[in-house]
Amino acid sequence: MFKNEIENSKQDLINSIIEVCKFKSVSEFNENSKYPFGEECNKALEYVLNLAKDMGFKTKNIDGYCGYVEIGEGKELIGIIGHLDVVPANIEDGWNSDPFDPIIKDNKIYARGTIDDKGPVMAALYAMKMINERCKLNKRV
Repeated sequence: MFKNEIENSKQDLINSIIEVCKFKSVSEFNENSKYPFGEECNKALEYVLNLAKDMGFKTKNIDGYCGYVEIGEGKELIGIIGHLDVVPANIEDGWNSDPFDPIIKDNKIYARGTIDDKGPVMAALYAMKMINERCKLNKRV
C-alpha cells in the first residue's frame, strides 16, 4: 500500500536523519535557562518541530522541555515517544570520525543518535506523514 511513498520519501528521510544528527544535543540540564537542556538540544527540537510543521502537522514546543507533533482527529490519543538528546561522544570513545558529522558507509549512517533515538524519531515522523496523506484518522497520533 505504501511501497511507492516509502521509496519516494527514502532520500528525504535519510537527509533528515543526517541533519538532525549534526546537532551536538548532549543534555546539559539548567533550570534557569530558556534552554533547559542546552542550546543544542533546543536546536534539535526546533529542527524537528519545523520539519513537522512544514509537513502539515500541528506542533508545540513546551518551554524547551519537550515538544509534540500531532495529526488526526478524535478524543483518543496514540502516543509515539522519542528523544533527541544523546550521550556525549568523543573520538577517543572508538569513533573513527566526528560523531556529529554524519557519514554514510556501507549503506549505513554513522553518527551519534542514528539508532538512539534521532533516527527512529525521524522514521516515525515520516511514517506519520505517509499515513496522514493517505488515511483519515479517527484518533490523534
